[in-house]
Amino acid sequence: MNIELTTEQAAAVATEGEAVVVIDPNTKRAYRLVPEDVYRKVSGLLYDATPWTPAETAALAAEAFGKLDGTDYSDYLRDQP
Repeated sequence: MNIELTTEQAAAVATEGEAVVVIDPNTKRAYRLVPEDVYRKVSGLLYDATPWTPAETAALAAEAFGKLDGTDYSDYLRDQP
């Protein structure tokens, strides 16, 4: 979804610089409005959308199962790539 800024809002964004605070009038929740290039750089640092490797999947499964029943499943991970 795209929201187009009014002329007044665009002028405020141009004056404020890289990150502008935007307030939702209904919830009073604050948001940061940043340029697309800045968002892409930051989101790339914060979120890794690449698929998990089999070893990562096995490690997470072992940790989760270990928390369920208290068993140490680390021995099962030795054969994982």
